[in-house]
Amino acid sequence: MKNNYTKRINTINNIFHGIQKNFNFNTQVKDSWSKENINEWVSDLDIEINQYIQNQIKKLFPNDEIYSEESDNKLKLSSSWIIDPIDGTHNFLIGSSSFGVIIAYMRSNEITCCGILLPKLDESWLSEKGKGVWLNNRRYKRINFKFKPFIFGHSALRYENSKYLNLLKDIDEKGYSIRLNGSTSSDTALLAKSKGVMIHTSTKLYDVASSVCIFRELGAEVLDINMKKWTPKSTSILIFYNLQEKERKLIKGLIKKNLF
Repeated sequence: MKNNYTKRINTINNIFHGIQKNFNFNTQVKDSWSKENINEWVSDLDIEINQYIQNQIKKLFPNDEIYSEESDNKLKLSSSWIIDPIDGTHNFLIGSSSFGVIIAYMRSNEITCCGILLPKLDESWLSEKGKGVWLNNRRYKRINFKFKPFIFGHSALRYENSKYLNLLKDIDEKGYSIRLNGSTSSDTALLAKSKGVMIHTSTKLYDVASSVCIFRELGAEVLDINMKKWTPKSTSILIFYNLQEKERKLIKGLIKKNLF
């Protein structure tokens, strides 16, 4: 099936094909280490994929800026490629399939195109502002999903569950299925195929850039946890579809209690 992709989104698509062809995600990594924050891990594969992506971009766009989780370069808010070579490195290291590759392009503070590759799930998501979303190179349209996940990305919910028992109970009683995947890319794919809610805090732009582009094209609301419009400077993200008033009150109540 032929798609009329523009040059940058076609570049993302080709990079994803190259990653699938040239990198083996089923073999044990040679080395991994913790960053200054003990919960943030890096593997040798992160570094190799990061270099591969940057090399491919520079071949076609030699003058473009690139902002990556695994590089020392600083973000240029006017126009930049945004990369997370392995989102969910810890999941990857323990053999989980909940990890992905994130690539996005931002022009004038607006995410204009993006992609998410989930290597072990054989899913490739692409999106371009004003043109829609593709899953595995087929036009993607949401249907009337019944599954309602409430997806958290905040690490405190993984390591200090006792503080949040009442919160989790309230969410469960509203009919949601609570999810803690530890990977924004996996969370994005899950929410794109459901009608739930996603909340991530302490985020960096490379964590959520592709999610923002995809969900805006799918008609979701993309805010920060203060219920204000998300911007590239935001450090949190809240995404949902057509919430009823009681559900909005639930989210506002959780935020008001400072549980995130």
